Amino acid sequence: MTSKNQNRNGITTAIIFTGEIRTLKKTISFMKNNLIITGKEYIFATLDSENDRDKKDAEFMMKKWFGNQLISIDWLNSSRDHFLMNSMYNLTNFIKQDWWKRFLTRGGSMIEYYQMFVSYTKIIEHEMKQGKKYDFIFRCRTDTIFNIPLDYNWLYIKEETIKNRINTIKTILSTNNNEKIFTIFMSTLLNFGVENLEKKDFEIMYKQDSMEAQLFDPCDYLLTEIIKTLDCGLIKKYICNGRYILTIRKNLMYLCKRDFFHVIPSIGVCYGMVQQIGNKQQFNAESQFRLFCKNSGLSVFNYNNHYDNSSLYEYDEKKFIQNGKCLAKMYCIVRK
Repeated sequence: MTSKNQNRNGITTAIIFTGEIRTLKKTISFMKNNLIITGKEYIFATLDSENDRDKKDAEFMMKKWFGNQLISIDWLNSSRDHFLMNSMYNLTNFIKQDWWKRFLTRGGSMIEYYQMFVSYTKIIEHEMKQGKKYDFIFRCRTDTIFNIPLDYNWLYIKEETIKNRINTIKTILSTNNNEKIFTIFMSTLLNFGVENLEKKDFEIMYKQDSMEAQLFDPCDYLLTEIIKTLDCGLIKKYICNGRYILTIRKNLMYLCKRDFFHVIPSIGVCYGMVQQIGNKQQFNAESQFRLFCKNSGLSVFNYNNHYDNSSLYEYDEKKFIQNGKCLAKMYCIVRK
């Protein structure tokens, strides 16, 4: 799974699926078409359902679509899992605000990370059995569509392309703020078509990151030099070797090198244990994710755009799916 002479066809990816199964019929074809590219992508799913018939149907569907790429399916009954319920109880014991207690015990924030933790243990088991580690880990939810191929072409980006993309971002933003330009360059790394984004899309990406003040690892000297110079050679080096995680809509989906991912799944069993004094939103799913990334020494580069983001708040299926095609620029959520 990891080799010195690596090419894009040799990259292996462990894909973690979490969530409920009510929208699986609508999202699974897009998962197959955009995530299974070379046959070196492998699925580890932890799903939530209380209905045995629905479980059998979902397992049949996933085996049909993914075949040998499906390594494991685990089922979590969130209302009966003793470890999860005990974690919720312990956390809410030291939280004073009643509304946070209601949010954590009734919502899915802790559940989705616990599901990820369960899948991650299966990844480790499979790696030990195979005697090899995966190169990347990609996590997504069963109610989301990732609408571009996960092809890793960006790992082989040429310096000339880097220069052109940076100039395009400069032009659209009308800025010489190197930190802002580099942030948006990295945030759009998975999407080569930056020209189809607007200034307001770039602004929402930068605003989301800079507001949380967790973008860059201050000890990363390569990053410090890049922010000074925007040197294309250094940027290419950082893309290949840097310690970062690429996220989509904060924590909806994320892609990270396997060697840097190991702390992230611990959110599932340590939710709320990493805190940020003064952050009133520190116990929500997005803030917990950011705090664990920060404590992993990961720089976070977050993609978003106004069109795709609207699927979270004003979902209209006809706006995003027509004639079996998804119209999102990179992602959308399917509600029912």
